[in-house]
Amino acid sequence: MKLFAITIALVLALAMSVAMAGHVDYTLSLDAPAVSGESVSFTVTRSQPYSGTEWVKLTCDGGVQLNPLSSLSNNVDFPVIWGTPDSLTGYVTFEAVYGTTCTATLTETPWRLKRNDISITFQVN
Repeated sequence: MKLFAITIALVLALAMSVAMAGHVDYTLSLDAPAVSGESVSFTVTRSQPYSGTEWVKLTCDGGVQLNPLSSLSNNVDFPVIWGTPDSLTGYVTFEAVYGTTCTATLTETPWRLKRNDISITFQVN
């Protein structure tokens, strides 16, 4: 019972610290027009430092390749790379995209997208 009470106290303390940290706003942008068979890069910005991991989930109708050694997949998740924990700008690059249309989604849970995740859909030339 003591362990349960301690666990509840820790969860409440964590929830309060998250609530006190405030809301973090994000942007997601494609760095350059996408060309089939070539890499695509995204810039992510945030309004304040955050200790969680943000991901970009990239889905393309012709497939996505994360790196030169990976196989082609319909969608690929990759974490945003921040310079330091305090950085407000981060980056993600995928090796190659294929097809005509892709959608990139910025999320904390790439395995379960949420309504408030940011998505952009773009054409591949």
